[in-house]
Amino acid sequence: DKKNRLLKKGFWYCAGSVMLEALLFLQAHCIVCFYEEGGEEMELVGIKVMHQGFGEGEIVETFENKMKVQFKAGEKLFIYPGAFERFLSVKDKKLTQYLQQEIAEQKDVQEAERERRHQLFEEEQHAQKKKSITNSHAVFAIAPEDMDEIYQNWVATTGVFQSGKEKGKARVPKNLSGHSICVLTSKHADEEEGRRFITGVFMPEEDFLGDKCIDGKIKAHEQHRIRWGGDHERIYLWDYFAKEERLVKWGGVPTKYVTKQLGEKILSDMMSFAIDDSEREKVKSFYSYYCDQNNV
Repeated sequence: DKKNRLLKKGFWYCAGSVMLEALLFLQAHCIVCFYEEGGEEMELVGIKVMHQGFGEGEIVETFENKMKVQFKAGEKLFIYPGAFERFLSVKDKKLTQYLQQEIAEQKDVQEAERERRHQLFEEEQHAQKKKSITNSHAVFAIAPEDMDEIYQNWVATTGVFQSGKEKGKARVPKNLSGHSICVLTSKHADEEEGRRFITGVFMPEEDFLGDKCIDGKIKAHEQHRIRWGGDHERIYLWDYFAKEERLVKWGGVPTKYVTKQLGEKILSDMMSFAIDDSEREKVKSFYSYYCDQNNV
Protein backbone atom coordinates (compact mmCIF):
# COMPACT_ATOMS: atom_id res chain seq x y z
CA ASP A 1 0.00 0.00 0.00
CA LYS A 2 0.97 3.69 -0.06
CA LYS A 3 2.50 3.68 3.41
CA ASN A 4 4.67 0.62 2.75
CA ARG A 5 5.86 1.92 -0.61
CA LEU A 6 6.94 5.18 0.98
CA LEU A 7 8.65 3.38 3.84
CA LYS A 8 10.53 1.15 1.39
CA LYS A 9 11.80 4.30 -0.26
CA GLY A 10 13.08 5.50 3.09
CA PHE A 11 10.37 8.14 3.50
CA TRP A 12 8.91 8.93 6.92
CA TYR A 13 5.12 8.48 6.79
CA CYS A 14 3.30 9.82 9.82
CA ALA A 15 -0.44 10.02 10.61
CA GLY A 16 -1.63 10.89 7.13
CA SER A 17 1.15 13.38 6.38
CA VAL A 18 4.79 13.06 5.27
CA MET A 19 7.91 15.01 6.15
CA LEU A 20 8.67 15.91 2.57
CA GLU A 21 11.32 18.59 2.49
CA ALA A 22 14.22 16.31 1.54
CA LEU A 23 11.95 14.00 -0.41
CA LEU A 24 10.58 16.78 -2.60
CA PHE A 25 14.06 18.12 -3.28
CA LEU A 26 15.12 14.71 -4.54
CA GLN A 27 11.97 14.37 -6.61
CA ALA A 28 12.56 17.74 -8.26
CA HIS A 29 16.27 17.29 -8.93
CA CYS A 30 16.86 13.57 -9.37
CA ILE A 31 15.80 10.77 -11.66
CA VAL A 32 16.09 7.04 -11.12
CA CYS A 33 18.46 6.01 -13.91
CA PHE A 34 18.64 2.34 -13.00
CA TYR A 35 16.20 -0.45 -12.42
CA GLU A 36 16.78 -3.85 -10.86
CA GLU A 37 16.64 -6.94 -13.04
CA GLY A 38 17.43 -10.26 -11.39
CA GLY A 39 19.12 -8.45 -8.50
CA GLU A 40 21.34 -6.39 -10.82
CA GLU A 41 20.95 -2.76 -11.81
CA MET A 42 20.42 -1.85 -15.41
CA GLU A 43 20.82 1.68 -16.76
CA LEU A 44 17.72 3.24 -18.35
CA VAL A 45 19.81 5.12 -20.90
CA GLY A 46 19.78 2.99 -24.03
CA ILE A 47 16.38 1.42 -23.33
CA LYS A 48 14.08 1.17 -26.36
CA VAL A 49 10.65 2.74 -25.97
CA MET A 50 7.51 3.06 -28.06
CA HIS A 51 5.47 6.22 -28.58
CA GLN A 52 1.99 6.25 -30.09
CA GLY A 53 2.84 9.04 -32.50
CA PHE A 54 6.64 9.02 -32.94
CA GLY A 55 7.08 5.25 -33.04
CA GLU A 56 10.18 3.56 -31.66
CA GLY A 57 12.79 5.60 -29.84
CA GLU A 58 15.69 5.26 -27.45
CA ILE A 59 16.39 6.96 -24.11
CA VAL A 60 19.62 8.92 -24.70
CA GLU A 61 19.88 11.07 -21.59
CA THR A 62 18.36 11.48 -18.11
CA PHE A 63 18.62 14.56 -15.89
CA GLU A 64 16.68 15.97 -12.94
CA ASN A 65 13.21 14.43 -13.38
CA LYS A 66 13.33 14.44 -17.17
CA MET A 67 14.65 12.24 -19.97
CA LYS A 68 15.50 12.72 -23.64
CA VAL A 69 14.29 10.17 -26.16
CA GLN A 70 15.69 9.98 -29.71
CA PHE A 71 13.09 9.25 -32.42
CA LYS A 72 13.40 9.39 -36.18
CA ALA A 73 11.60 12.72 -35.98
CA GLY A 74 14.25 14.02 -33.55
CA GLU A 75 14.83 14.30 -29.82
CA LYS A 76 11.84 14.69 -27.52
CA LEU A 77 11.78 15.61 -23.84
CA PHE A 78 9.60 13.70 -21.38
CA ILE A 79 8.86 13.81 -17.66
CA TYR A 80 10.01 10.72 -15.76
CA PRO A 81 8.29 8.49 -14.83
CA GLY A 82 4.92 10.08 -15.71
CA ALA A 83 5.48 9.74 -19.48
CA PHE A 84 5.29 5.94 -19.15
CA GLU A 85 1.73 6.22 -17.89
CA ARG A 86 0.33 7.92 -21.01
CA PHE A 87 2.84 8.33 -23.85
CA LEU A 88 5.63 5.76 -23.68
CA SER A 89 5.84 2.01 -23.27
CA VAL A 90 8.52 -0.70 -23.18
CA LYS A 91 8.40 -4.32 -24.25
CA ASP A 92 10.28 -5.72 -21.24
CA LYS A 93 7.66 -6.93 -18.71
CA LYS A 94 9.94 -6.57 -15.68
CA LEU A 95 10.83 -3.03 -16.67
CA THR A 96 7.14 -2.27 -17.27
CA GLN A 97 6.35 -3.49 -13.75
CA TYR A 98 9.18 -1.40 -12.33
CA LEU A 99 7.97 1.74 -14.12
CA GLN A 100 4.42 1.15 -12.93
CA GLN A 101 5.74 0.97 -9.38
CA GLU A 102 7.70 4.19 -9.88
CA ILE A 103 4.57 5.93 -11.15
CA ALA A 104 2.56 4.68 -8.16
CA GLU A 105 5.23 5.89 -5.75
CA GLN A 106 5.37 9.29 -7.43
CA LYS A 107 1.61 9.61 -7.06
CA ASP A 108 1.93 8.70 -3.40
CA VAL A 109 4.52 11.42 -2.93
CA GLN A 110 2.35 13.98 -4.70
CA GLU A 111 -0.70 12.97 -2.69
CA ALA A 112 1.31 13.17 0.53
CA GLU A 113 2.50 16.65 -0.44
CA ARG A 114 -1.09 17.73 -1.09
CA GLU A 115 -2.03 16.37 2.33
CA ARG A 116 0.88 18.22 3.92
CA ARG A 117 -0.10 21.49 2.25
CA HIS A 118 -3.72 20.99 3.25
CA GLN A 119 -2.67 20.34 6.83
CA LEU A 120 -0.51 23.48 6.85
CA PHE A 121 -3.44 25.45 5.44
CA GLU A 122 -5.76 24.11 8.14
CA GLU A 123 -3.21 24.91 10.85
CA GLU A 124 -2.86 28.45 9.53
CA GLN A 125 -6.63 28.84 9.48
CA HIS A 126 -6.74 27.44 12.99
CA ALA A 127 -4.09 29.92 14.16
CA GLN A 128 -5.96 32.81 12.57
CA LYS A 129 -9.13 31.69 14.28
CA LYS A 130 -7.28 31.55 17.59
CA LYS A 131 -6.09 35.12 17.09
CA SER A 132 -9.70 36.21 16.77
CA ILE A 133 -10.53 34.74 20.20
CA THR A 134 -10.54 37.59 22.72
CA ASN A 135 -9.10 35.66 25.65
CA SER A 136 -6.44 33.56 23.95
CA HIS A 137 -3.65 34.12 26.51
CA ALA A 138 -3.24 32.66 29.97
CA VAL A 139 -2.22 33.49 33.52
CA PHE A 140 -1.09 30.60 35.72
CA ALA A 141 -1.25 30.48 39.52
CA ILE A 142 1.80 28.60 40.83
CA ALA A 143 2.52 27.66 44.42
CA PRO A 144 5.91 28.97 45.65
CA GLU A 145 7.11 25.42 46.33
CA ASP A 146 6.49 24.46 42.69
CA MET A 147 8.35 27.41 41.23
CA ASP A 148 11.79 25.84 40.83
CA GLU A 149 10.39 22.77 39.03
CA ILE A 150 8.43 24.97 36.62
CA TYR A 151 11.52 26.95 35.66
CA GLN A 152 13.78 23.93 35.55
CA ASN A 153 11.62 22.28 32.88
CA TRP A 154 9.93 25.39 31.47
CA VAL A 155 6.60 23.58 31.32
CA ALA A 156 3.34 24.97 32.72
CA THR A 157 0.29 22.81 33.36
CA THR A 158 -3.39 23.64 33.26
CA GLY A 159 -4.29 21.27 36.08
CA VAL A 160 -7.04 18.64 36.16
CA PHE A 161 -10.79 18.67 36.67
CA GLN A 162 -11.65 18.24 40.34
CA SER A 163 -15.21 17.01 39.84
CA GLY A 164 -17.80 15.94 37.29
CA LYS A 165 -17.51 13.35 34.54
CA GLU A 166 -14.08 14.72 33.54
CA LYS A 167 -12.69 14.40 37.08
CA GLY A 168 -9.00 13.59 37.04
CA LYS A 169 -8.55 14.50 33.37
CA ALA A 170 -6.26 17.32 32.29
CA ARG A 171 -7.81 20.64 31.34
CA VAL A 172 -7.17 21.10 27.62
CA PRO A 173 -6.06 24.72 26.93
CA LYS A 174 -8.27 25.09 23.86
CA ASN A 175 -7.92 28.88 23.70
CA LEU A 176 -4.13 28.82 23.46
CA SER A 177 -1.84 28.50 20.45
CA GLY A 178 1.71 29.36 19.40
CA HIS A 179 0.93 33.10 19.51
CA SER A 180 -0.29 33.07 23.14
CA ILE A 181 1.61 34.41 26.11
CA CYS A 182 1.71 32.44 29.35
CA VAL A 183 2.10 34.59 32.47
CA LEU A 184 3.38 32.74 35.53
CA THR A 185 2.34 34.16 38.90
CA SER A 186 2.57 33.31 42.57
CA LYS A 187 1.95 34.62 46.08
CA HIS A 188 2.74 33.49 49.58
CA ALA A 189 0.06 31.64 51.48
CA ASP A 190 -0.37 34.42 54.06
CA GLU A 191 -0.72 37.16 51.42
CA GLU A 192 -3.91 38.55 49.97
CA GLU A 193 -4.77 37.79 46.33
CA GLY A 194 -4.03 41.42 45.48
CA ARG A 195 -0.34 40.73 46.21
CA ARG A 196 -0.07 38.11 43.45
CA PHE A 197 3.13 38.89 41.54
CA ILE A 198 4.50 37.86 38.15
CA THR A 199 7.42 35.42 38.27
CA GLY A 200 7.93 34.95 34.53
CA VAL A 201 6.45 34.86 31.06
CA PHE A 202 6.85 32.65 28.02
CA MET A 203 5.43 31.88 24.61
CA PRO A 204 4.60 28.27 23.75
CA GLU A 205 6.48 26.54 20.95
CA GLU A 206 5.57 27.96 17.54
CA ASP A 207 3.56 24.93 16.38
CA PHE A 208 1.65 24.59 19.66
CA LEU A 209 -2.11 24.01 19.29
CA GLY A 210 -4.03 24.14 22.54
CA ASP A 211 -6.87 21.88 21.52
CA LYS A 212 -4.31 19.15 20.72
CA CYS A 213 -2.67 19.48 24.15
CA ILE A 214 -4.61 16.71 25.84
CA ASP A 215 -2.16 16.38 28.76
CA GLY A 216 -2.45 20.08 29.63
CA LYS A 217 1.33 20.57 29.57
CA ILE A 218 2.56 23.66 27.74
CA LYS A 219 6.25 23.71 26.87
CA ALA A 220 7.97 27.07 26.59
CA HIS A 221 9.53 28.46 23.43
CA GLU A 222 13.31 27.93 23.46
CA GLN A 223 14.00 31.66 23.02
CA HIS A 224 11.00 33.68 24.16
CA ARG A 225 10.87 32.98 27.89
CA ILE A 226 11.85 35.15 30.86
CA ARG A 227 12.09 34.41 34.56
CA TRP A 228 11.35 37.45 36.71
CA GLY A 229 12.43 37.52 40.32
CA GLY A 230 15.32 38.10 42.69
CA ASP A 231 16.71 41.58 42.01
CA HIS A 232 13.88 42.52 39.66
CA GLU A 233 11.24 45.09 40.42
CA ARG A 234 8.20 43.15 41.62
CA ILE A 235 5.32 43.34 39.14
CA TYR A 236 1.86 42.75 40.61
CA LEU A 237 -0.68 41.04 38.36
CA TRP A 238 -3.82 42.82 39.52
CA ASP A 239 -2.32 46.26 38.95
CA TYR A 240 -3.16 45.70 35.27
CA PHE A 241 -6.86 45.28 35.97
CA ALA A 242 -9.57 47.74 36.89
CA LYS A 243 -10.63 47.58 40.52
CA GLU A 244 -13.94 45.89 39.68
CA GLU A 245 -12.11 43.17 37.69
CA ARG A 246 -9.70 42.16 40.45
CA LEU A 247 -10.29 38.85 42.22
CA VAL A 248 -10.47 38.53 45.98
CA LYS A 249 -9.65 34.83 45.67
CA TRP A 250 -8.08 33.02 42.74
CA GLY A 251 -10.31 29.95 42.92
CA GLY A 252 -9.64 26.28 42.23
CA VAL A 253 -8.67 26.51 38.55
CA PRO A 254 -4.95 27.23 38.09
CA THR A 255 -5.41 29.01 34.75
CA LYS A 256 -7.23 32.21 33.82
CA TYR A 257 -7.60 33.36 30.21
CA VAL A 258 -6.86 36.99 29.37
CA THR A 259 -6.57 39.34 26.40
CA LYS A 260 -3.49 40.10 24.31
CA GLN A 261 -3.28 43.62 25.75
CA LEU A 262 -2.16 42.22 29.11
CA GLY A 263 0.88 40.55 27.57
CA GLU A 264 1.89 43.74 25.77
CA LYS A 265 1.68 45.80 28.98
CA ILE A 266 3.64 43.28 31.05
CA LEU A 267 6.45 42.99 28.49
CA SER A 268 6.58 46.75 28.12
CA ASP A 269 7.06 47.13 31.89
CA MET A 270 9.68 44.39 31.92
CA MET A 271 11.67 46.35 29.35
CA SER A 272 11.54 49.36 31.66
CA PHE A 273 12.49 47.36 34.75
CA ALA A 274 15.22 45.20 33.18
CA ILE A 275 18.32 45.10 35.36
CA ASP A 276 20.85 45.45 32.51
CA ASP A 277 21.14 46.03 28.76
CA SER A 278 21.46 42.33 27.99
CA GLU A 279 18.19 41.51 29.70
CA ARG A 280 16.52 44.54 28.15
CA GLU A 281 17.48 43.31 24.67
CA LYS A 282 16.10 39.87 25.48
CA VAL A 283 12.79 41.34 26.63
CA LYS A 284 12.72 43.63 23.60
CA SER A 285 13.13 40.64 21.28
CA PHE A 286 10.32 38.84 23.12
CA TYR A 287 8.14 41.97 22.92
CA SER A 288 8.69 42.35 19.16
CA TYR A 289 7.92 38.68 18.54
CA TYR A 290 4.79 38.82 20.68
CA CYS A 291 3.45 41.98 19.04
CA ASP A 292 4.15 40.59 15.56
CA GLN A 293 2.34 37.34 16.37
CA ASN A 294 -0.69 39.18 17.77
CA ASN A 295 -0.90 42.23 15.49
CA VAL A 296 -0.45 44.49 18.51
